[in-house]
Amino acid sequence: MIHRCSRCKKDAIHFQAYSGLHLCREHFIQDLERKVKREIRKKRWLRHGDRIGVPLNGGRQTATLLHLLQTITRGRRDIEIISLSSDTGLTAIALGNTLDDDAVSTLTGFVSGDISRILNTGADPSDKIRGISPLATIPTEEVDLYAALLELSGDEDMSDEVGLESDLR
Repeated sequence: MIHRCSRCKKDAIHFQAYSGLHLCREHFIQDLERKVKREIRKKRWLRHGDRIGVPLNGGRQTATLLHLLQTITRGRRDIEIISLSSDTGLTAIALGNTLDDDAVSTLTGFVSGDISRILNTGADPSDKIRGISPLATIPTEEVDLYAALLELSGDEDMSDEVGLESDLR
């Protein structure tokens, strides 16, 4: 049975069990980007003068994170996104952790008795480099689908593809 998008009635490509929505390609992409932007605003992760390092590890989550940060900061001349090879001058490091990664970490902490994993108290405010995880509320399945829809391969250095400065070369 072909389901229709809950927003526009085009053919749906994804069903979000947690929201009850069937989404077409366009509305799926908009939904994921909206969630990431909301998380960034809520946590106040983007600040004037930021140099955000993105570790390029070859995975789809990293490729998606890089693409999303580039898209979100496109009009911001006061924020620089760079591929991560050293922390020279960085103010934040962007991590590609998803909702599933955090759930596994919490469960592992519970089973092993490591209370620090369960409490997840966040970064120490005295740290000079902040960690940000814009994908932390998005299931891995949705991050992978987003990457596939936008043909974001995690197999190569993405810095050329999105026009970023690269310290990796």
